[in-house]
Amino acid sequence: MNTKPRSIAFGILALSVLISACSSQPTVVPTATPAATSSPTATYTPIPPTLTPTLTPTPELPVLLNTPIPQLSNIISSSNAKNLVEIARWGQGFTTGVSYSRDGRLIVVASSIGIYLYDSQTLQLNRYIDTKSWIGAEAVALSPDAKTLAVVADKKNIKLWDVASGQELRTLSGHTGNVICIAFSPDGTLLASCAFDKNIKLWDVASGTQLRTLSTHASIYASTIDFSPDGKILAFETDQKAIELLEVASGNQLIALHGHKDSALTKLAFSPDGQLLASAAFDTTVEIWDATSGKLLRTMKGNHTGGVLWISFSSDGKTLASSSVDRTLILWEVASGKKIRSFIGHTGFVDTVAFSPDGKTLASTSYEGVKFWDAAGGQELRSLNVTCLKYDFDFSMDGRMMATLSCDNTVKLFDAASGQELRTFGGFDTSVLHIVFSPDGRTLATGHDTGAVRLWDVSSGKELPVTLKGHERPIIQLAFSPDGKFLASEDNYGVVRMWDLATGDEIYDLSVGGAISFSPDGKTLVGGAVVGPIILWDAATSKQLLKLSGHKDYVYIVRFSPDGTLLASASEDKTVKLWDVIKGKELRTLSGHLGIVYDAAFSPDGKLLASVSEDKSMILWDVASGEKLFTVDGNATALYRVAFSPDGRQVVLLGADGTVGQWGIYP
Repeated sequence: MNTKPRSIAFGILALSVLISACSSQPTVVPTATPAATSSPTATYTPIPPTLTPTLTPTPELPVLLNTPIPQLSNIISSSNAKNLVEIARWGQGFTTGVSYSRDGRLIVVASSIGIYLYDSQTLQLNRYIDTKSWIGAEAVALSPDAKTLAVVADKKNIKLWDVASGQELRTLSGHTGNVICIAFSPDGTLLASCAFDKNIKLWDVASGTQLRTLSTHASIYASTIDFSPDGKILAFETDQKAIELLEVASGNQLIALHGHKDSALTKLAFSPDGQLLASAAFDTTVEIWDATSGKLLRTMKGNHTGGVLWISFSSDGKTLASSSVDRTLILWEVASGKKIRSFIGHTGFVDTVAFSPDGKTLASTSYEGVKFWDAAGGQELRSLNVTCLKYDFDFSMDGRMMATLSCDNTVKLFDAASGQELRTFGGFDTSVLHIVFSPDGRTLATGHDTGAVRLWDVSSGKELPVTLKGHERPIIQLAFSPDGKFLASEDNYGVVRMWDLATGDEIYDLSVGGAISFSPDGKTLVGGAVVGPIILWDAATSKQLLKLSGHKDYVYIVRFSPDGTLLASASEDKTVKLWDVIKGKELRTLSGHLGIVYDAAFSPDGKLLASVSEDKSMILWDVASGEKLFTVDGNATALYRVAFSPDGRQVVLLGADGTVGQWGIYP
């Protein structure tokens, strides 16, 4: 049996894991500057809370999770599609990193959609800066005086933001490759950046002027950099086996360090006194070097079982914290290299870790949020769940509720009009990959990575006593029959099981090979294809009715039009096809996306079709003519799911950045 992933849900799962892994070299991220250094105490300017958005008839920025969205008066149509605007954004993105300001009063949380600034004592959100770009772990830095944020916000350029006002100050341009790491000098006058062009550039922060370019002499790009506490030395990775120390003033090489054989570095950090340099790598080790002589003093190994993603010294330099792919933090004694304790509690890769300036608290990030730990005792003190939405969402049939999957492995139920959270289905011991409402909105079905299918009462949040057992592989799609009496479940091997919900009995199983969908009358079940025909079956008997051939690659999704006469299919071949189900023939091919088309959805009246792609765009099509009516592009990441609200007034997009965007027409 072909083992290619059988639906968009599984594709999203794989891509999300990859995203976590990539952003874990970083992953959603702390700043590149160590939290504590020996520089003078910073001046802190209080930031007034300004996060509650005020909605206007034409908002320029989408609102954040749990804030009201405006009432829309127009149904989306071919005549007004050009007037679509983003009216709301739910979710705060994947958490990619955390760091403290030098004085300890601010906590900077980086995410896939921007930067959040919190008061470290109250965790009150003081400011959100919308960078309109995915922010990786090494791609954000807070100046030592906590007045300026540097962010890699559009690949080859660096933007500087004023922390107090949230206003963009200037753009630093000059790299010919994507910038992947930045770091402020300890006095805040310089900014160093490294990029895919294999160069390191030094910038004057006050003017934005490029001062000089330092060649890395590398066969690959540097992936991590750090200034010594006196600002005179810059350490960076020269290739996968070496660390180079340069004199900042002259650009001359001082020393080269060779360790972490055959393993890419993930992070470099000077000790607060500048005498030591620590390096972390995917080989599961941390190495401690004499920064003057270049001698390897000790290797910390045998405790992490996965690659080390981040390291941070305490302010006194006596301890070092490391975070890992293995979902743990470890605190080390620097002098001996011995493990002091482990911190366990994250459900995903622990991407970054930072000491508070007083050394009493550790902050760490995984995609599900930020955790704070007692450094001395190892207990979790509190958490900051920057809400991230992933994989899937679904509207109830009446349009009043929206269910989403969250990165903290819960299912959240929202009022679709106000954005207010109604209920959380939590406590899952397995990952949820797919969710769907029953037609009457009273039941929610969840598909899990273990192959389990579970049913929940929406009003009470309690699990229903119906056991659907049979799958042994991750569930990637669920579909209720229109009358709500049956449920089809599909695993990542393309095996579909049809269940009688009254008894919990399996009626039959099919090997489908692609995404599934019921016709509006419930009489037909359609399955996508790998490289082969889309097949329609009699839903009651599993008898094969029709084959539709035309796509050149894997079909990610198949959707019936509301009247059941048309079928839309979205494919890895970058196209959407419309099929006449009655005549069994292709009507037209919709071409316009530049990447895999992950999903497509008809409007409630069947006159429009929306499609989304890995090329980060949504295209709105006129079904009758095949004309492209409107394109949403410029998103930070790929778009995985699209749906019209049941009243036809919104198009909702789920992106790889952990947010759900809502688009509509203002009166």
